[in-house]
Amino acid sequence: MIYICLDFSLFMKRSAILFLILLLHSLVSVGQDIFDREELFLKNLNSLYQDPDQSIRVANFLLSNAKNEIEKSRALYLLAESEKLKGEHSRSIKNLYLAKQAIYGESNPYLVSLILISISERCRISGMDDISKNYLKEAEIISRNITSQQQLSVVNCKILLEQTERLVASKQLEEALQTSIKAEKVIKPFEALLPVITATVKNEIGNIYLETDNISKATDYYQRALSVVKKSDLENSSVAAVSLFGMGKVSSATKNLQLAEDYYKRALAISTVEEEQTVQITKELSEVYKTMDSLSEYRKYYSQSSELSSSISASERKVRNTILSQIEKEQAQQIESKKGIYFILGGVLIALVLLSGVLYYFYNKRLDKEYARFKEVISKIEREEKLQTEEAVEKEIVPAHKKIVIPESTERAILERLEDFEQTTKFIDANMSLQLLAKQMKTNTKYISEIIRKYKNKNFNTYINELRVNYIIHLMKTDKKYLAYKVSYLAESCGFSSHSAFTVVFKSITGITPKQFITFLKKSSK
Repeated sequence: MIYICLDFSLFMKRSAILFLILLLHSLVSVGQDIFDREELFLKNLNSLYQDPDQSIRVANFLLSNAKNEIEKSRALYLLAESEKLKGEHSRSIKNLYLAKQAIYGESNPYLVSLILISISERCRISGMDDISKNYLKEAEIISRNITSQQQLSVVNCKILLEQTERLVASKQLEEALQTSIKAEKVIKPFEALLPVITATVKNEIGNIYLETDNISKATDYYQRALSVVKKSDLENSSVAAVSLFGMGKVSSATKNLQLAEDYYKRALAISTVEEEQTVQITKELSEVYKTMDSLSEYRKYYSQSSELSSSISASERKVRNTILSQIEKEQAQQIESKKGIYFILGGVLIALVLLSGVLYYFYNKRLDKEYARFKEVISKIEREEKLQTEEAVEKEIVPAHKKIVIPESTERAILERLEDFEQTTKFIDANMSLQLLAKQMKTNTKYISEIIRKYKNKNFNTYINELRVNYIIHLMKTDKKYLAYKVSYLAESCGFSSHSAFTVVFKSITGITPKQFITFLKKSSK
């Protein structure tokens, strides 16, 4: 039996260890799988400019294996950027909006910002400038939540590049140059890691220098961009095509037509050149051949440029319609998603209105009750009745052996003096006590306490408080200036040591607070 128990214990230990190993292996595998998919995404963000077809295949793979909304959005963004290079603009825009829809609300400001910047760029190119500005502004706001310095630099650089394009379009070249140089400084710490965006910035600066006829500076920046793409094995990328086109324009400007022809043809030989860029290259190349009197080549490239330009114009109309359609769809979805909130808010509002009505009803009921009590108090005063506490003070049951026997003549004399005391204002003395009253009545505390209990049916404190409240009410009714005083002053005027004590006693005698009594008295006097 002992051996069996030991074997079972050993078996359980081995099973537990095996389970932990399998669990650890599973976690490592899942972690590695997530890491691999993220690495694949980042790698293809650069390589898509060289081989968009391969990036589309990778994006579709990532999309089909996405485990959450962030991974889905990454794949859609990569797909959209690759489709853009292929000239599939409408499909690209649809996937951008799908990426935005998938990621929005998730805690990934970097990816959201990239998507918004891309949408902003498409809107600008399509002539929808105001919409473009709104998307770019939204990207700026969201980017403030990015914690990684590298990611923040990428987003800030892309925002600056988009702003540069807008400034160039409006011929604000000096401001455009300063903005693009700022973008170059932002991305400089990460040039080795981000060759595509680095070369793009340098090409942009080269373009602006060329627009301002600063040929030497333009040449310098195009060559810098070519150096970056060469080091990063991106010579067959769309970024390299932009640099070569720039060098072609520089050569044309310096009348070196053979070199310009070479640069333009090298640019056209790159398979990933965007359609808009191809139009510009073929147009410039046709002009070179025209200057060289090579009319057949001139017609050939001029014809290619015109045909492609017409195709792009038709595509742009389709792109604008696609963007507007996506914006309308997005707005409709937002309205639909907010319907539930509107219903809840409507229900809450209705509930608040009903509750307000109920509270108002009960408030008025209470007000009516208090006003009825006020009229009763005023009526008693007008009949010259003394106000007493609402609840009758129970007579103290005094044991036979403790009963105080007061001579009849003494009792009558004290009672007369007590009646005289009530006609004075001595009771408003804040220091008034049973001992002080006994002294004023020329008797002892036991006698005066017994007479108040026997003839006034209350204890000393209640007796004094009633006198004080009746006194202050008389003043308020006969002298209107007392209605303007604060409750604390009224309390002090009739002998109470505090505002709160006065309020409690006043309500116990009249049934309403001093403040409410004053309000009613003011209204009744009007």
